[in-house]
Amino acid sequence: MVLDNKIKTLQKTFEIRAELSDLHWHWDMLIQLEQAHVDEEEYEKAQVALMQRATLRRRISKLEKQLKKYEDTL
Repeated sequence: MVLDNKIKTLQKTFEIRAELSDLHWHWDMLIQLEQAHVDEEEYEKAQVALMQRATLRRRISKLEKQLKKYEDTL
């Protein structure tokens, strides 16, 4: 039973890490997009990318806290 719980916890940490990896990739793409808009002096579009990054940052923080919780139980 204990081993089953550890396996489930490891699976959950793997899923969280995969999602975090995807979110970080999106974060990097938004930075590039934002910079492209700034370079073209399209500041409103750059602001949208910045707001999307803020939303991603909150999601990333939440997932990092969940990951820490699961890692502490291992």
